[in-house]
Amino acid sequence: MLSSRVKNLPRRHFTVVLAFVLVGLFWSQLYRAFAWNLANVLLTHARMTSSSEEMYRDSQRTIQLLSRFDTEPGVTSRLAQANHLLWRAASALGFSELGIESYARIQGTNGDSNSPPACPGGMPRRLEAGTFSNVTADGMARPRKIGRSPGTGVILFTTEPPISHAVCVPAAGIYTVAVAAVEGKPPPIEIDVEWNGWYVGTLEYAQGNDMLSTKQLRVAVPPGNHLLSLRYSNDFADRATGIDRNALIDHVEISGP
Repeated sequence: MLSSRVKNLPRRHFTVVLAFVLVGLFWSQLYRAFAWNLANVLLTHARMTSSSEEMYRDSQRTIQLLSRFDTEPGVTSRLAQANHLLWRAASALGFSELGIESYARIQGTNGDSNSPPACPGGMPRRLEAGTFSNVTADGMARPRKIGRSPGTGVILFTTEPPISHAVCVPAAGIYTVAVAAVEGKPPPIEIDVEWNGWYVGTLEYAQGNDMLSTKQLRVAVPPGNHLLSLRYSNDFADRATGIDRNALIDHVEISGP
């Protein structure tokens, strides 16, 4: 029926219809190209900004745009990056549900928090640096006593490998990770915090007064067994002047949600 109607259309009407179809296809492809390029621009800006608000806005918009491109090469890795940035921003801003949802997406899980795991003795609230993995007497992360601290600190001589500690989280929510470290010289000392291998943020110790101080950040996570890692990220040495900057970490405290 439809084909017979098309055949009976005057030639000029058929030409107009065809023109509209071609213009529609052209604009559709043009919009897709525009949306793809805009998503990449927003993702780049979200990676570069130091503002949690801007990171939140740009990563969320990136995810919305990329959701239109199921088969485009590279869309999976870009979505993972955008969800990582959204998780970081939501954690910093205190958006618990969105942060946990984003974290579940980058981890490839369903984010189910209805069955919290058993954490014998509860979640550890204070982790002495000397109890972290990769700390050895002759390694690049060595035990070091710090003042009157009840535990043993750790001196980090290089960026690799990070020191890590298992953490059992009994309930979903936003947790505060506070790292006590020495304000070493030459400043700043920068320590990256990672959660299950995902970068959360960088803590900066910029006073250079050799005193112990505490810096903190927040992380939105589901219940379960996790791995907290600390990485000394701005190692510096100058043989000519004898300057050798190292990081000295005393302990970590976890609180929340």
